[in-house]
Order: sequence, then structure tokens, then C-alpha cells
Amino acid sequence: MAVSKIRKISSIVFLATVAVTLVIMGMFVFGGQASGASMLQGPTIEGLSQPKYLDLLINWAYTLVGLTIAVLLLFALYGFITGLKDNPKKAIGGLVALVLLVVLLFITYSMGSGDILNIPGYNGPHNVPTWLKFSDMMLYATYVMIGINILAIIIMPIIGKRK
Repeated sequence: MAVSKIRKISSIVFLATVAVTLVIMGMFVFGGQASGASMLQGPTIEGLSQPKYLDLLINWAYTLVGLTIAVLLLFALYGFITGLKDNPKKAIGGLVALVLLVVLLFITYSMGSGDILNIPGYNGPHNVPTWLKFSDMMLYATYVMIGINILAIIIMPIIGKRK
């Protein structure tokens, strides 16, 4: 019974999220172009257009990412606490993976460039070294994790055949 209740709730949340996303995407695609005071971060460059509901779409994406991270952290914390009771060695292994992720993010942030970009028509607050290094950190960390996944795809079957 509990499984069917969880499945029902998760299905409702998923369908509601998809419905809201489709409505916002429809507004973005068919909502026309912004003009005057409704422009995001000031006026656009001559000849370039800006969709009217671009800010709504960006805020919705931020909301989804924030909720995803919050739920991920809550489940990870719950899993760590319950795993510590059942299998402490496995729980500590998960903690080591989290520490390695933090180290990866620190290293990739250090590798990032803080050089200010020349972006015509943009005078927003994000063209500063901190945000530029953060952007590089996310890109480099993504590249490293994709590389690790590709290596795991290649190496794990070989290890599995040996056992």
C-alpha cells in the first residue's frame, strides 16, 4: 500500500511539474517579444529580440534546479543516517564520495578564469570574476564527471568478467 501511495504522489507531482513547464514553454514560444520596461537586464542590442516571458522561464528553471538540489540533499542525508545504522562502512563510502565531489569543485573553481568578458549590450551583475570562475567550475566539473562515467562504462564490464 505504501508503495502505491508513493507512486501515486510522485506521479501527480511529476505530471503537475510537466504541465506547468509546458504552459511556461508555450508562453515563452508564443508570447511575443518584450519591449520597453519589460526587458530583462535593460535594452537589447539593435536587431536582436528578447521573448516576453524569458524571465519567467529562467525563474522556473531556477526553481526546478533549487527543488532538485534540496530534495537530493534531503534524501542523501536520510540515506546516510539510515545507512550509518545498517552498514557503517557503506555509509562512510558515500561520505567519502561527497568529500571527493567537494574537492573536485574546489579544484575546478581554482582552475577557472576570472577575466572579465566583453559582452556588447550586457551590463548585468554576473560579469565579475567570482561568477566567471563559478561558470568555469561547473563546466570543468561536468567534463570531469562525464569522463569518469565513460571510464566506468568501459572498465566496469572488464572488472565484472574477472569476478
